[in-house]
Amino acid sequence: MFLDSYDYAGDEKNKKLASEHQLNEIKNAEKNLEANSLILIDDIFNTSSFQGKGELSIPYLLNKGWKIINYADTQILLSK
Repeated sequence: MFLDSYDYAGDEKNKKLASEHQLNEIKNAEKNLEANSLILIDDIFNTSSFQGKGELSIPYLLNKGWKIINYADTQILLSK
């Protein structure tokens, strides 16, 4: 699954909305993911705080047993 909707741009309110939108996408899609699924999240600008769209969704996924397997060019790839 590749998540790249709702541009992470503009003022802080819009950036917050982009992060919330992506978390909601993941919550809605996770029931349809297989055991060996991959999720690619775009617009991540800091891997220690996950600044960008993944600010909320990456910690959510990590707490559910997902693992980061790669980070390149502002994208984080996770597997379960």
